[in-house]
Amino acid sequence: MKGNSLAIMAILSVIVHVQAPAVCLRAPVSESLSRLHRDQLQKFAQYLISELPQQVKYLFETVSDV
Repeated sequence: MKGNSLAIMAILSVIVHVQAPAVCLRAPVSESLSRLHRDQLQKFAQYLISELPQQVKYLFETVSDV
C-alpha cells in the first residue's frame, strides 16, 4: 500500500511540474478590493447584490450574527 502512495505522489508531482507554467496566478481578492476607491466599491457591491441576491443575503446574515 505504501508503494502505491509513493507512486501516486510521484505521478502527481510530475503532473504539477509539467503543468506549472500553465497555471495563472492571481492576486487575492482582498488585495484587489483594497485598491478600489469608495465609488468603485459601491458599484461592485451593487453589482453583487443585483447578480447574487440570495448569496449576498446569506453572507450578510452570517456576518451580522457574529
